[in-house]
Amino acid sequence: MKKKAVLLWFVYFSNLMIVPRFFLTQAEDGTLHVDRKVYILVQLITAMYAVWSYREVIQRGFENLVKRRFVRDIAIGYLVRVVLTMLLALVVPLQQTDNQANIESLLNSTSIVLMLILTCVVAPIVEELVFREAIIGAFKDKVNPWILTAISIFFFVLLHSISNSGGIDWNAALMYVPLTIPLVGMYRYYEDNVAASMLMHFVSNSVAMIFLVVRGFLL
Repeated sequence: MKKKAVLLWFVYFSNLMIVPRFFLTQAEDGTLHVDRKVYILVQLITAMYAVWSYREVIQRGFENLVKRRFVRDIAIGYLVRVVLTMLLALVVPLQQTDNQANIESLLNSTSIVLMLILTCVVAPIVEELVFREAIIGAFKDKVNPWILTAISIFFFVLLHSISNSGGIDWNAALMYVPLTIPLVGMYRYYEDNVAASMLMHFVSNSVAMIFLVVRGFLL
């Protein structure tokens, strides 16, 4: 499992940060952007590899999931996210992250169906396997699971807070804490079941995408 986890991390980060750099296009204002078609293709390839590598883990996860009241727990998890977001808004002003801006930009230039697949299916599967199963699940027999949980949270938030300029936007990182806690919480509460966090991730991203699509039609 450890070798499989390390290999998944290698494939994920290579396809996320290295491969796209060979397919940059220059916009009219001179800024460089990754070719959208290449980005989408790389995401799909990563997802297929991740699912194939962890197909048995995913299958067992869903088999165990149906034995519990996961719909109720996902609803509670989403409510926790909303409450945490509201509490965070009382402390710091909420702002749009570069990651969110990139998603909206991609939505405006890509079919809605494809974007729903990428954000509501591909992202939950890949990111939960990478940040939950390939960290907590793979190394919990050697490292304290709570330490791995903290590492999982840190890297998930960190990755989603990379600005378009290449640095880390720490204010934006706070915006992802309310999302991350329910995801990790579902994974750990269901005895390190990645299927539980995948469904939690699916619901969170689906609600966000529905909001973006509806807002786009109204504006």
